[in-house]
Amino acid sequence: MELNEFKQKNIKEHFELFQITEELELTADEMRYKYNCKSNENDFRRSKLPLFLTIFQYLLNNVMNQYNSIRVLCLEGYGQSGLVILRSILESLITFKYMISDEELKNVRAQRFEDYRWVQMKKMLNYWKMEDEVINYAIAKDILSKEDRVLEKVEEFKKTYDVKNDRELSTWSGISIFKMAKTANELVDYNLLYSTCCNFSHPSILGIQSNVIRNEKVTFYSPKPSFQYIDVNIKSSIDYFLEYLVMFDYFYSLGMKKKLDGYQLRAKKIFEASKEK
Repeated sequence: MELNEFKQKNIKEHFELFQITEELELTADEMRYKYNCKSNENDFRRSKLPLFLTIFQYLLNNVMNQYNSIRVLCLEGYGQSGLVILRSILESLITFKYMISDEELKNVRAQRFEDYRWVQMKKMLNYWKMEDEVINYAIAKDILSKEDRVLEKVEEFKKTYDVKNDRELSTWSGISIFKMAKTANELVDYNLLYSTCCNFSHPSILGIQSNVIRNEKVTFYSPKPSFQYIDVNIKSSIDYFLEYLVMFDYFYSLGMKKKLDGYQLRAKKIFEASKEK
């Protein structure tokens, strides 16, 4: 199938999904504009806000970019690559929902998330010290020049958060993404999607086989566009993105609840209708 023919058929097959996806991008832009106007009026500087909201903004900006990327990839027929980004969006959602799952601890957890950068810097130091060429990179030079401070801050992190072993340093929270998902009530999505997406984020036979076409005599390896994983990518990304936008509206009172409720209802109807095809 020619690329233009594929794209036309893809749009026709998933028209309502692509339409609502694009509308949500525009709605997110509208919400960002409203947020910026409110920020000018109410002073949303970092020093004026609870830390968990600063982390939320960081994650939201990432998710907005990733959501748009999934639409572009799926439109072109690269749903498999979209699964890698979908996994990242789900992990961001699990991270934030875990962070705020305890009202008393949400800012403590947000601080730990931020402080974890020192642990990440130490990991990079260990890698970079093995490679002479890497010191030519600006970010490497900057962090290498702060080695003593980085090591000091990592020890401080361990004491502050009572880290008992190096395994607790493998994630910012000190627990696995599975345990965070369980606490955040996202275990169903973790089991159904996160683990599946890992097959495409990391080299695996399950991931590789999705590009294999077999007949009786020959095995072909085809990286060409296909309809594989487009449906699950778009539906799941819409679900997760809407969750983020609902929180965005709630935290900053942007007056978008009615519109977002309408999108959630519409998305549900589209998802149910697509199951019947």
